[in-house]
Amino acid sequence: MHIRLTRPSAGHLAIAAGVSLALLAYVLVLHSFAQYGRVLPNNFVEGVDVSGLDAPSVRRVLAPLAEERTDVTIRVLALGERIDVDATEVGLRADLDATARLALARGRGGPAGLAERVRAPWVRRDIGLVGGPDDALLAAYVDALADRFDRPERVGDLLITGPRDPIEVLGPQGSITVDRTSTAMRLRAAFERFEDGQVDLSFRATPPPTSRAPIERLATQVEAALQAPLVLTHESRRLTIMPEALAQMIVVEENVDAFGERVPTVGVDPGLLRRLVEPAARARFDRSSIDAQLVAPREPPITFDAKGSARFTPIPVDVALDPGRSTVRFDRVETSARIAELVLTGQREGPAGVHEIPARFDGETAAAGRPTHLLGTFTTYYTAGALRNLNIQRLADTIDDHRIAPGETFSVNATSGPRRCEDGYVLAGTIVRGELVDTCGGGVSQIGTTVYNAAFFAGLPTPQWQAHSFYISRYPMGREATLSFPELDVAFVNDTEGFLILRAAQTSTSVTVSIYGIPRYAAVRATHSPPRDPTSPSAIERGTVTLAPGDRQVVQAGGGGFTVTVTRTFEPLVTGSGPAPTEEPVPAPERTTTVYRPQLRIVEVGIP
Repeated sequence: MHIRLTRPSAGHLAIAAGVSLALLAYVLVLHSFAQYGRVLPNNFVEGVDVSGLDAPSVRRVLAPLAEERTDVTIRVLALGERIDVDATEVGLRADLDATARLALARGRGGPAGLAERVRAPWVRRDIGLVGGPDDALLAAYVDALADRFDRPERVGDLLITGPRDPIEVLGPQGSITVDRTSTAMRLRAAFERFEDGQVDLSFRATPPPTSRAPIERLATQVEAALQAPLVLTHESRRLTIMPEALAQMIVVEENVDAFGERVPTVGVDPGLLRRLVEPAARARFDRSSIDAQLVAPREPPITFDAKGSARFTPIPVDVALDPGRSTVRFDRVETSARIAELVLTGQREGPAGVHEIPARFDGETAAAGRPTHLLGTFTTYYTAGALRNLNIQRLADTIDDHRIAPGETFSVNATSGPRRCEDGYVLAGTIVRGELVDTCGGGVSQIGTTVYNAAFFAGLPTPQWQAHSFYISRYPMGREATLSFPELDVAFVNDTEGFLILRAAQTSTSVTVSIYGIPRYAAVRATHSPPRDPTSPSAIERGTVTLAPGDRQVVQAGGGGFTVTVTRTFEPLVTGSGPAPTEEPVPAPERTTTVYRPQLRIVEVGIP
């Protein structure tokens, strides 16, 4: 019998392959269905077999392992120290849910998963526990490590316990800066292995910035300074700082020397300076300012009371100067620098650190504009004992010793304010609509006239003044002024280069106003024209019950009116010496015409 072997045809082979693949696919589908939701065979977690387990079972099986493996310690090698970090300090935790998901992921998804599923029965796969430290706790632990080992670069330091104790010298040192990010990464990687381990602290370091010699020299200087008190002075005042206080305040600071090298130097602790020195220093040195004073004589060297044409020449006088004083305030920063300077130089006494604020009117300014002459003065008179004298004397005291700066205007009304009975003024005669009546402050027009004449002969501009409506014989014709707050005022302007000082003096029968300053003119002359254009007064009679019926009383005598012109002439001041002295320019003559109305004659007649 012959058996004949024939080669399968290509069609037969294709059919066989298709059947085989279909069979394999069927087997794999059945296998996958049977293992759905379970770990493939031959899978281990940290040596524990989890094959065929679902997720809850994996977590249950691994729980004892997780508890055991989280009890680990990592040793940190830090600058010669060994620091053991317990897992609880960083919140180390095994994530069993994530571990189970990782175990279940084998053989799932895509062609690679299919191949892994086929290989699983014959190929073992080991995975580790998933988990690690708590981010916040790890960061806090690394921060604490950094705070412990970080240090700034320093040029040296001194430990001073007391003025009589030896000073301990701490040499210069380089800086150390812990790299927090790198250290955290190293610790995390170590803990994620869930076993005891060791890591190095990650840090950056710099070499010392200088040698030890400068800090040792500084120690010698400080020791010498602590042997006796230091004294701070300002003008005649002194403050002693005892060695005990100095020893507490001294600190070491960094400086740069002339060669650009960083070196230690002495500083002062601001908080201790505030507590130990400042209260006594403020009590000793602080003071308020006092303005400078220009003291001119209240009584002028001459009496000038000319009622007609006259000439006044400035008179040299000695105006005393009190320079006053500035405000002084203790300066903490400057005092620190002064104390450090005394320590470093070996001196025992030096100026205090203070801040000076010039007075509003300081001695230098006062000296620059100090009056040299009596520019003008005038005296007017009154009858002793009259009530109006009280008002004149009160206003004289109010305007006395008034300083007027260059460019400023002096105003009687602005200086005195309202002249009221509640302010001490009394009822006295005042011209109201051509008649003398009693008002509070009556009679002070005599001050207006006296101020006006002093300014007139001082050569000063008088932008505000007004003569009385009718002539009063005790005053110069056309050279007198009335006052009534606030409308009628007497004012003059300081157009000189220096300060003016107005003084007002009074006696029982007279008042004098004097103006001191730097002269602009050699003399000032007043020229009066004769009175002209006379006018006769009118007369009226009016009844009163204060008199017996038919009795008569002259209340106001009346007087004629007239016109007068006053010319003010300025004589030039000659400056310089030699063959060609210089005459300073002067204003043109000033002419003022005053028309006095007649004074009404008033007679009162008694009526029933």
